[in-house]
Amino acid sequence: MTIPIKIETILPMQTSLVSGSRSDTLGRCHVCGAKVVVKSASDVVIKNAILKVEGASGRVTAKCSHCKAWVAVPLTYTG
Repeated sequence: MTIPIKIETILPMQTSLVSGSRSDTLGRCHVCGAKVVVKSASDVVIKNAILKVEGASGRVTAKCSHCKAWVAVPLTYTG
């Protein structure tokens, strides 16, 4: 018995956290809407995520714990 599966292409990562386009989408996954980044007055918390750093540019992304999409986070690697 063969079970059909749906294969989708995930579009390139949105940078809504960096550009600050809408306040209600800041810190949320662009695919499933799960909250990845929680900001307070003095802290930024990245919830339960794997971080990926692009060495040349220093850009940091976090993997959403729900749908596994990469989400831009407001961090920059300087090492």
